Amino acid sequence: YSPGSVSYASAVYRCDNYYGSTRASRSGCAIPEAPTGVSMVGLARIDEGIRNLRSRGGHYGDPNGGKPLHWMINKTQEGRNRAAVCPRTAPADMRRAGRTSCDEYPFASTYEGGTVLPAAQREITWVKVNENKAQGGRITAWRGQMHVMDHDPFYVIA
Repeated sequence: YSPGSVSYASAVYRCDNYYGSTRASRSGCAIPEAPTGVSMVGLARIDEGIRNLRSRGGHYGDPNGGKPLHWMINKTQEGRNRAAVCPRTAPADMRRAGRTSCDEYPFASTYEGGTVLPAAQREITWVKVNENKAQGGRITAWRGQMHVMDHDPFYVIA
């Protein structure tokens, strides 16, 4: 013991104003090594699709023992990921049900998206456009609150 000295090993953290807002509430810090989680609970078809995948052994993004997903900030690759797994048009039965929007999991905006993972570890679900838009809004709000940036790990609650 040395009088007057204190040492502390802190977790690695990052502080940012990545989202460019002048409001102090948009600035903040994150511990990238500690994955956060985004909830899909209440988005009926999306939640169901993720749970169906997990029931068949899909474990990426599962907070109950799975591997985390990693956020990707690359719009070009995100588009490629989505195109690789989502057909251009919904099947006839889904069109009749009004479910014309392809929802892919893992998300196209992750490093695990597209065809990176084997087919047994991914899922597409046909949903109504409003449900997909609601998911986008939920993800955007979560990313801002948790300061999720490129390569940050996270889980998906479903």
